[in-house]
Amino acid sequence: MVHELTQPAIRQPTRIVKVDGQFVDVPAVVEHMVCSSSIVVSEAGALWKIFRKPQDFRVVLNGGVQFEVMLASHKPGSSEFTLVPVRQPVTVIDKGGSLQELRFSILNLPDMHGPQVKTVRKGNQEIFIPSVQVAIPDWHVEVEAVPEIRDIEKKLVRERGIGVTYTGRIARSDAGDFTRKEVEPLLNALRDFLLFSCGSWCGFNSVRAFDQAGQQSWVRWGAPKIAAFDKNRLSWFFTHKGTAILSKLFPVYWDLVNTSGQETINQVIYSYLRANESAMNMGVIRAQAALERLSLHILERDRKPKERTAEFIRKALVKSGLDSDIPACCRQLKALQQRGSRKWEHGPHAIVDLRNNLIHPKNRIGCVTDRAYYEGCNLGLWYVEMLLLKQLGYQGAYRNRLATRYNGEESIQLIPRA
Repeated sequence: MVHELTQPAIRQPTRIVKVDGQFVDVPAVVEHMVCSSSIVVSEAGALWKIFRKPQDFRVVLNGGVQFEVMLASHKPGSSEFTLVPVRQPVTVIDKGGSLQELRFSILNLPDMHGPQVKTVRKGNQEIFIPSVQVAIPDWHVEVEAVPEIRDIEKKLVRERGIGVTYTGRIARSDAGDFTRKEVEPLLNALRDFLLFSCGSWCGFNSVRAFDQAGQQSWVRWGAPKIAAFDKNRLSWFFTHKGTAILSKLFPVYWDLVNTSGQETINQVIYSYLRANESAMNMGVIRAQAALERLSLHILERDRKPKERTAEFIRKALVKSGLDSDIPACCRQLKALQQRGSRKWEHGPHAIVDLRNNLIHPKNRIGCVTDRAYYEGCNLGLWYVEMLLLKQLGYQGAYRNRLATRYNGEESIQLIPRA
């Protein structure tokens, strides 16, 4: 069970003014916890007769904010009931107009280290916390750890919980105004980059944008998906150099999504995350999906008629300067390569065959161990990590998910060069 770390709920008084197009006027309170929101209605009256139906409803709040909700709970004998949004996050304030600054909290981002730090007071002590300044054209982004991050992380590890570990700020580099439409793609790109770095579902909540008068003009609560904190989740991200990596790579990533399309890279990262959290057999399928989409981007073309999927992926690896051979550490894959009815020519061939072995009725490989599927999934995810990091021009240290202690390999290595 995933627990939200205890914190007082934030409450925003409002009114429900419309339900499925029907005008009403009922006082309500939007409550926000760490990563979820709900609407509490205490003076329901005739509104209760509407919401007791087993369906979703579109509600409009005072100020024009609207979203879909469903009934979550009702106190017997009272008119109070709770509604929850069908999808998170939800916008609870949207006044439109110009914005001056955007602030947000980050959930479950692991503690990072590196040269960028800030001195803050905690009780009677001065402590150093990670504080990353990111400069990109027209924008300034700050990501800073909460002072209690080390205590919070220990609790997150112990309870497999969800909690705020960092805060962030976005503003124009010239201190000028901006709109929600302008800043939202940047906020989404930062989240996707952090997802790729964590190898897990971290996220933002309590997104608040302020106008020139310092008033909240846009407020968004909740997060679309957050995974329980898991420090053992495999990822390329070398947290001991984390602040330097973030400040150096995110501007390049922002340029990549603007030139390649945010949706393309977004789908690659989401398939990568789903593979990284899946059982290893399902992970093989999802890793191949990420590899195919990323190969389309790298080769800048669709597959040719009769061009094999494995060969298509291999060409993307070669173009990026990566070795496509099955690594020696993948012992089970090496063993299957020797005895299989179809001799695997390279790593992508092995991944595609394992995937086909799972989804097609005709079993061509025979008995495949869980360890072989684990190695196939891990190899596919390593390819995704290396291909994306190559696209970003990264040549520094990373955590190699394929490294094995029994082979005497250290997990911290340098990105392979062409």
